[in-house]
Amino acid sequence: MKNHIFVILIMLSFNFYGQEKICSNFKTGKFQYADLKYKDWKISRNDSIQIELNTKTRLKLYNSIVWKSDCEFVLTCYKALNTNVPEDFVGKIFHIEITETFNNGYYCIAKNKDIDDMHLKILKVK
Repeated sequence: MKNHIFVILIMLSFNFYGQEKICSNFKTGKFQYADLKYKDWKISRNDSIQIELNTKTRLKLYNSIVWKSDCEFVLTCYKALNTNVPEDFVGKIFHIEITETFNNGYYCIAKNKDIDDMHLKILKVK
């Protein structure tokens, strides 16, 4: 009996800790940032384009996506609309690595030569 309980506990631990990272679930869809600091930003993504809209300022960023692997991609901003912000977004490049996935989202690291690495939690809303 003790052996059966031991085997069941081991199998359960694999289910919780051995979950595979499935990044392909997040290549398309509608997303939002979990961090309240970015609560006004909404993301819409297909396989090759990501559009980010700030619902408060109406700033809209268009980014091309190049997938390096299932869990890594490069975002390059090619157009910014309704911007009154002095910072130039066009031409900015971000390297994104999805580090962990869960049922309705993922954790990632966003890297850009001009800023410190950003650790983000992204939620899929649709």
